Amino acid sequence: MLRKASALSALAVAGAGTASAADCSGVNEWNSGAAYTGGDQVTYDGSLWTAEWWTKGTQPAESENVWTLEGACGDGGNDGGDGGNDGGDQNQSPDASFTVSPSSPEPGEEVTLDASGSSDPDGDSLSYEWNIETVGTVEGAVNTLTLDAGNYEVTLTVTDADGASSSVTETLTVAEAPDGPTDEFKVIGYYPGWKATPEYDYYPEDIPFDKVTHVQYAFLGVDADNAVPTIMSDQDRQNLERFKELKDGAASDTKITLSVGGWADSTGFSEIAMTESGRQSFADRCVEILRKYNLDGIDIDWEHPGSSQGKCQCGSNKDYENHVKLLQALRDTLDAAAKEDGKYYELSIANGGSDWNAGGLRHGDIGEICDFASIMAYDFTGSWMDVVGQNAPLYGDAHPTENSQYGETYNAQYFVEYSVDKLYAGDHGEVGYWPGQWEYPPAEPAAYDELVLGLPFYGRGFNGTEMYGSYSGLPQGTWHDQLEDGADPTGAFDFGDLEENFEGADGWTKKRHDPGATPYIVNESEETIISYDDEKAIEEKVKFAKERGMSGVMFWELSQDWNETLLDTINRTA
Repeated sequence: MLRKASALSALAVAGAGTASAADCSGVNEWNSGAAYTGGDQVTYDGSLWTAEWWTKGTQPAESENVWTLEGACGDGGNDGGDGGNDGGDQNQSPDASFTVSPSSPEPGEEVTLDASGSSDPDGDSLSYEWNIETVGTVEGAVNTLTLDAGNYEVTLTVTDADGASSSVTETLTVAEAPDGPTDEFKVIGYYPGWKATPEYDYYPEDIPFDKVTHVQYAFLGVDADNAVPTIMSDQDRQNLERFKELKDGAASDTKITLSVGGWADSTGFSEIAMTESGRQSFADRCVEILRKYNLDGIDIDWEHPGSSQGKCQCGSNKDYENHVKLLQALRDTLDAAAKEDGKYYELSIANGGSDWNAGGLRHGDIGEICDFASIMAYDFTGSWMDVVGQNAPLYGDAHPTENSQYGETYNAQYFVEYSVDKLYAGDHGEVGYWPGQWEYPPAEPAAYDELVLGLPFYGRGFNGTEMYGSYSGLPQGTWHDQLEDGADPTGAFDFGDLEENFEGADGWTKKRHDPGATPYIVNESEETIISYDDEKAIEEKVKFAKERGMSGVMFWELSQDWNETLLDTINRTA
């Protein structure tokens, strides 16, 4: 596993470029252990830098949005590059970056260190020198080696033809494959039923059941006329029959639950939850399906309770209370069935991580009824935003988006810490993070141990080149060819696709936005920028969940982690 020596440092570290002279008198040198807020100034590499917002651990570089280069210190004779230019065309320092494959190597496994993604702004050829802890110094853009178990500090220095250089240091962890999870910390993966086709080629038997505690089948539909959940296709029936067989084999120690609803199929929940008879009919049918396929529980993915919600833009504010009543009817009916069947049936929910889709939920009541509540702490950006944003930043409110959906322009983006600590487990008040997103009194909070943190195994892309800059549209994404002819691009990329085909590829530069702790990659020539979670981001989020005593983590979805890289990171960290 690869991680930065500084937790929030960018993967690609650039030397300071050209700038006018700046007065650096009385300004302290940048300190990797110090926290800086907007307006703070530091000196670094002979230049003066100003922080745009809170940052800690990200060293100043023009490639980092958090830092602004004010100029070279002194009288302008020091250009921050070759150190001797007189103000004409100045040589700029190269950008040093490298990738490791596999990203989480085991002892004795071949590991490839690849610096071919490094570049020089002046177009010079580069030389490469590696210093690998306990191994020594090697040269060349690409090196392959085997290592024993342990942590290795790896420093790459790239130097251009004029002698300007820059370095980047990573810590490489070599360890045995992690043990599988335990019920003490849940690892929950969604399985989309539509992936069991030759085109997607991800079938129930492909799931690594030894690496998850739960698999949630997505999705059953909602039939409001008959007040029942529905198995929506023959493909779904075939999949459920496969899971029934797997429960007697590879999945015998894994809980398989049925998720009902989802973004596309939640229409009808509001009507069903409105009456006692509708709620009971729905619960009874859930039990019938669980018994038929020998499964372990129900997950209610109602997207979303409340007025004008979800894809259907339906519902009412009565949904918040009726949601709880539906869950209570399910809990009572599942418990009655458990007594008859001699097995416990779980009940869970999944809901969004933003004010607009979770601000009115009765979090405390839900926590008392359900085994756990999963927070979908992602999709914080997309085509509905006015500027490029991050899919699932972990920390901080310094994410300068602009959004005018709610009658005013707000210059902040949702982030995971707010979703967990304020929206679900704390007091988000009558207004919340973005005013005007819901109209209903807030509820008592949930306890941390009633909550599961949702993680994205995918990224969201834009046709743009600057984080929090403008964009012209969305790129096609990983599975665009599987959509109907003429379908709009989704901008969604599987992590496996990003890992294999984008990270370290020619033209792509990887950066990490502080304080989000999540990366993004940029291709200037293709005018594409993609925000996603990599191993480091997943590791940080699992630690975040464990520090708070949360019940576990959930992720959307299993097929997107082609090499099980992120899933292995979860288990290693948990």
